[in-house]
Amino acid sequence: MTVMLRAISILVAGAALSLSGAHAQDRNVRDAITAKQLEDVLSNAGLNPTMLRDKTTGAPVATGKFYDNANRSILDQPKETVFAVRGMDCSGIPVSCGQLVLYATFNLDREVTEQDFRVVNEWNDTSMFGRAFVLEEKQKIGVDFRLDMIGGVTGDHVNGRIGRWPEVLKEFREKLEAAQDGS
Repeated sequence: MTVMLRAISILVAGAALSLSGAHAQDRNVRDAITAKQLEDVLSNAGLNPTMLRDKTTGAPVATGKFYDNANRSILDQPKETVFAVRGMDCSGIPVSCGQLVLYATFNLDREVTEQDFRVVNEWNDTSMFGRAFVLEEKQKIGVDFRLDMIGGVTGDHVNGRIGRWPEVLKEFREKLEAAQDGS
């Protein structure tokens, strides 16, 4: 009887452990995301968004700042990158969106150069995550990243793609700075 109770206790403990890890995985398939879900996913990625709503479409828009603590500026401050996430292909009540566009721009505080175009082209030729662009008249370079949920993706996929966004920003910023430093 004691062996049987011990075996049952082990099974119950194992089940409890596996269930406690289940919250870390989201295998539910979704084909759209609400503003609240977007806020939660961005927060879980450490991005602390400010949630807004597009006045015309009602689509969720998130803004925030990503701080790269590993690579500090000359003043020993964490490097800050301002980003935005815009819901696209939205409908319903509550509004849910089938696509997200994440983007950030970097102020050059100078004219765009041929080297800047080379950095953008190299990024676009080699990066699987995000596309770079030039806003020449605004003296900015940016990168965007699209997440398409049409047809259905798991919550894990959404979490993983959005969780990758800070790394995309960091990698792009490093490429820009290396080009400016001449490395």
